Amino acid sequence: MQELLLITFTFGVAIFTFLSMLEIPVWQLIFTGRHQLVSDDAIRFVHRNLRFMTSKLPPSNGGVILVGVSLMIWQGFEFGWEALVASQLIVYIAGLFVIVAILGNARTVFSIRRNESDSADLDLLIDDLKKVGRDHHIGLVLNLSALIMQLLIIWR
Repeated sequence: MQELLLITFTFGVAIFTFLSMLEIPVWQLIFTGRHQLVSDDAIRFVHRNLRFMTSKLPPSNGGVILVGVSLMIWQGFEFGWEALVASQLIVYIAGLFVIVAILGNARTVFSIRRNESDSADLDLLIDDLKKVGRDHHIGLVLNLSALIMQLLIIWR
């Protein structure tokens, strides 16, 4: 079970690393908000590719979340809710809450699906990319922290 958690969060890290690499052409936009440093073609290209991925990656990440949380709960019962085991679950659920409930990731994903990359107003695409890029990087840190905590649990 511990190894399955390790595999699950490794897959989660891989998903968000892939998305982060896809977004490299618009990192200036995501991290500084300065869209003037990014070409319109790069904005439309990245948006188009993320739009394509919106039908593929949410189910994959949903699997990571479902399997990960379920196994973390099981692991909690197995280890008597030791501090590190409980912390892993709390940090992961808190991070998901931030991404979903506070930052409204679902709205951002639906906006990406709704806005045509080649014809939508550039300001809409820029807004989509800023928000989704932020969410992807939070997701990467969240899955990486769960992975590191799982390694610590295994190696203790």
